[in-house]
Amino acid sequence: MRSCRRDRFRIRSPVLAQLCGAFDLPVRRREHRGRGTGEPLFGQPYTVKRLSGGLRVGIVGVLDDAIRFPAYIDTSKFKVLPAAESLQKLLPELRRQSDFLILLSHMGMERSRELARQMPGFGLMVIGHGKPIIKKLEKQGETILLATGGDGQYLGRIDLSLSGGGVITWGELRIVPLEDPSRSIRPS
Repeated sequence: MRSCRRDRFRIRSPVLAQLCGAFDLPVRRREHRGRGTGEPLFGQPYTVKRLSGGLRVGIVGVLDDAIRFPAYIDTSKFKVLPAAESLQKLLPELRRQSDFLILLSHMGMERSRELARQMPGFGLMVIGHGKPIIKKLEKQGETILLATGGDGQYLGRIDLSLSGGGVITWGELRIVPLEDPSRSIRPS
């Protein structure tokens, strides 16, 4: 999971919507809402992928609503709603359509851990924002946490075996350092 740093945030909502359409990017807009209307701006709130064997994996992402950009950087017309509040409204529908749930959290390590405690039912949470890294298995309740650091220094891989009902029966986590620092993923 890669995200832009605060000081690099300059894309406004219409531009982002246009880019997503041009490249057919599946943007998840769980909490992106118009400031004046409260209506969703673009994208779908989540995605459900059907794996071979029929297992349905639901994927949803959240942003940290506490992040505030200076007005000269963020002139967009959207606001970010609180993650727990938004997920509570969305989860009944997502659970009906999914056997296993993945949460992509751009809230940093501590806020993501707290969210995992508040919102049980996710099998996996992938954490970004800042430079969190988890090098060995960590769980909050039944949720496995994965974080690979910042600036493209590591590649994270998690292999899971799931039962037909979406219960984890086996798993392996690997954090692989990128050997050539010049190949790290950095914004230009």
